[in-house]
Amino acid sequence: MLLRYAFYCFTLLVIGFVIYTAHIIGNAMIQPGNIEAKYNAIVVLTGGSNRIPQGIELLKAGVGQKLFITSVHENYKKSSVTTNGKYHEDIILDTNAIDTYGNAVNAQKWMVENNYRSALVVTSNYHLPRAMIHFYRVMPAVEFDGYPVDSILNNTEKWWLSYQNWRLLIRSYIKFVVTVPLGIVPFIEKTGGISLPSHS
Repeated sequence: MLLRYAFYCFTLLVIGFVIYTAHIIGNAMIQPGNIEAKYNAIVVLTGGSNRIPQGIELLKAGVGQKLFITSVHENYKKSSVTTNGKYHEDIILDTNAIDTYGNAVNAQKWMVENNYRSALVVTSNYHLPRAMIHFYRVMPAVEFDGYPVDSILNNTEKWWLSYQNWRLLIRSYIKFVVTVPLGIVPFIEKTGGISLPSHS
């Protein structure tokens, strides 16, 4: 009996992993200029090489009023962002968050202070499902959309042949599975799943 339950659990995890992987690979990054929705804020979670540049492009395209970059190094300066100083007053740096949950908590504090009610969460496609659960857990009253940034999974031809890609996917999936019980109920009740911004 115990072996049977173990087999069922393993089967469910494998099926979940297949769905998770297909969702990530299938979510193509939307060009900023094609996004029709507008937000009070763009929230970028650092950790991937393309996340901050993509957040800047979204700000330039007028997708959000302000850009909140969380988990930046304490030595990181706004001058590191290539905007020629034009958008510096619209960029806020958060150096205190140390994990995804901390990203959501610090973004929540900042959004409450500014009375913001909508945000576009920008992070790598493999990180987005787990990040959105944390954000809806911390800020259930805020309207969120997720913006999946292309990662190494999208930039590698025949990605399934790379051990590094599989390791990234498996680690990300395990973290997602662990996170699910913390906030999946309010997440599903509010959204029915991860929503992407409306676009043309």
